[in-house]
Amino acid sequence: MLNEADTRVKLIDPKLHESGWQEEFILRDRPTTPGRTLDEEGNRRAGKKPDYILLYSPSFAIAVVEAKDEMHSALDGMQQAKGYAHDLDVLYAFSNHLTRLRPDSSKIVSQWLSLCLRHLRHVGYFQRNCTRWVNQAAFNRKKLINLKIPLPPIDVQRHIVAKIEEVMSRIELARKLQEETLKDIEATTYAVLERAFSGKL
Repeated sequence: MLNEADTRVKLIDPKLHESGWQEEFILRDRPTTPGRTLDEEGNRRAGKKPDYILLYSPSFAIAVVEAKDEMHSALDGMQQAKGYAHDLDVLYAFSNHLTRLRPDSSKIVSQWLSLCLRHLRHVGYFQRNCTRWVNQAAFNRKKLINLKIPLPPIDVQRHIVAKIEEVMSRIELARKLQEETLKDIEATTYAVLERAFSGKL
């Protein structure tokens, strides 16, 4: 019987590598939130920490994977993974079913396809057209095959992808700077309060 650590090492990691995921695009146990503040000294609860975050580019997360031991169904971690996906605004949260797309590289850049699918998700296309069950949903394979994707020339696709990646990198940098600033403000606030109530202000 595999525990969660064994599941990751013996099942999930090999599958990710077989599917072509390179290590620099796999984040493991990376905190995504600082955790709720417990007291005026700034102590916090443990923040959210997905088992895996899969990256499309260094600043662009595209999926989360939540591992469970063999005592649990794959669906047991689905709500948790969905929460992480919502927090990170990523496209996918994996349980045990997925469809791998193999685009024709002579006609479409894979990054362009990913961005088009992300846009369709953002405007609610998949939500409107999926089949729903309790706690999960699926998108019909035939509908997926017949999905219309805009196909500008390859060089135009690459140009647009490069521009979007540049903007996303700036947004990610701004987000990190904002988080650091908020932490500094919070720490300074507690320090001022501490000095005020100890008569040192």
